[in-house]
Amino acid sequence: MRFIEKVEQELFQKTKANWEAQLLEFEGNVSEPYYASALEYYERHINGEVERGDGDGCLAAVVDVEGHAKALFVVNHTRPKSDSPHLKMMDLHVEPQLNVADREPNYPQLAAIAAHAIIGCLGMTYDKYPSNELKIFTAIPLDKEFALSVMAVMFSKDGLEEKFSVSSHGNWIVVRKK
Repeated sequence: MRFIEKVEQELFQKTKANWEAQLLEFEGNVSEPYYASALEYYERHINGEVERGDGDGCLAAVVDVEGHAKALFVVNHTRPKSDSPHLKMMDLHVEPQLNVADREPNYPQLAAIAAHAIIGCLGMTYDKYPSNELKIFTAIPLDKEFALSVMAVMFSKDGLEEKFSVSSHGNWIVVRKK
């Protein structure tokens, strides 16, 4: 898997077709309205019809080796001229086949997707969107606990805990550069 910093129209259309086919395949076991609204929002985002924060932003993805998006999410850079600019990772959706109601979640694959997204966004804080922190929005408490578990493993490797601190505030997980 790899992180795509900015999803272009071609990748989005390929992803949309792939995800819509998965919705048909798993009909009744995946929330079609949940994915329809997400895809519509992402399409508006790509077309420049969505506010991207006061410091710009993009639609990012984690893709597999075949170039299929396993996850799509929004990245917003806020307060670029303040003393505390930060990058926000929001609205993450995994492909429908990873969100089937009558299957046990594939936690290793979901953890790999989360790790690629987080590492990719942290990389953006050094170059494209200079920031001292990455804020990750988790819509539900289970998302937060899962993401915190993934980060505990990630940041315990290669001395990363010496470079970053991780905390949570409500539905936000905050990764700060030390």
